[in-house]
Amino acid sequence: MTGPATRYAVAADAGPLLRLMRELAVFEGYADQFRVTERDLIERGLGNRRPKGRRFLVDRLAGEERRLRLVRSRSPRGARLSPGPAAQLTAIVTDGAVGELAGYAVVYEIPFTYDLRPTLVLKELFVVATARSLGLGGVLMTAVLAHARARGCARLQWDVLPDNLRAQAFYRRFGGRPDVAWQRWCLSPDEPRDA
Repeated sequence: MTGPATRYAVAADAGPLLRLMRELAVFEGYADQFRVTERDLIERGLGNRRPKGRRFLVDRLAGEERRLRLVRSRSPRGARLSPGPAAQLTAIVTDGAVGELAGYAVVYEIPFTYDLRPTLVLKELFVVATARSLGLGGVLMTAVLAHARARGCARLQWDVLPDNLRAQAFYRRFGGRPDVAWQRWCLSPDEPRDA
């Protein structure tokens, strides 16, 4: 039995993807700061997809185990999908029952660090409320992991809100854990300061 499919987002997905990104911004409390537009998504990654024909399918196996398969996908013109050379982001999406996007993951790559291997950063993973508990988050995370392996990444890292215990439990099921060796720091380069 074949489960839900994921695929790389393309320029035509910009509008539906942006709607889901806005839902996440509301959920996480930064909607008033959200500035992304459809054009931004297209210019920074979705428009940089070159034809290539693959989609991720998750096969449902006995005992709810899941296995990822990469399969050829035929589009109207036989297009295949792969990241373009200047992509700042990669989005992986899954469709709901009525053909609308039901979830997405946005990742970007840090080209290399101390071990000369890339780090994949999971910036966002979101499933619409009506599609939660259907396994789509797991399907997306499995596709992200497959993407990381295909890109030769040494690690996958992400942030989780401290009070989002459901997300923390979700990531633990995949073997994720907090990085206790480091603290995350940030500052705005636009704010004046005395140094």
